[in-house]
Amino acid sequence: MVRGATLLQMVCEGVRPRSQMANRYKHLSTCNVMNALSISTLPHLISIIPLIKRYNGSTFGYINIIVASTTISFIWHQKNERWPTLTILDYAAATIWFFYEFTLARNRRQVLLLNAIILCINQSIAYDKNYATYHSIWHILSALKCAYISNMIANQFEPRKGL
Repeated sequence: MVRGATLLQMVCEGVRPRSQMANRYKHLSTCNVMNALSISTLPHLISIIPLIKRYNGSTFGYINIIVASTTISFIWHQKNERWPTLTILDYAAATIWFFYEFTLARNRRQVLLLNAIILCINQSIAYDKNYATYHSIWHILSALKCAYISNMIANQFEPRKGL
């Protein structure tokens, strides 16, 4: 196993990410690192504001998958990324989230491009001493992507009356 391998490389080589967890944050308190990672997932929730303002029945599932995926990711980081079931749920929710974006948006090329960029950035983050920092930055970039696409989708609908 190469030190600093990405999650994708470890999965391809059949190595569980938790095998590297013990030494990943030697210089930091695991509690502080995981809290920073967990907290950096929360901006995704802000991205649903445009969808709520222009709520339409077709965005109900999209709003819920954003909330569910963010919650799963938050818990996964709180549990030190050690639960394989949460890993599977996290990636499954992210995949469903992408399909909602792709289905609801009129500009599918833009959705595909932005999600591809976010995925490539995620998969290039090495599991080393800087993982928490880079992954937290990735969460923020992902939330910005989500806010942009959510706003794009919301603008396809008429505003709700009374908001």
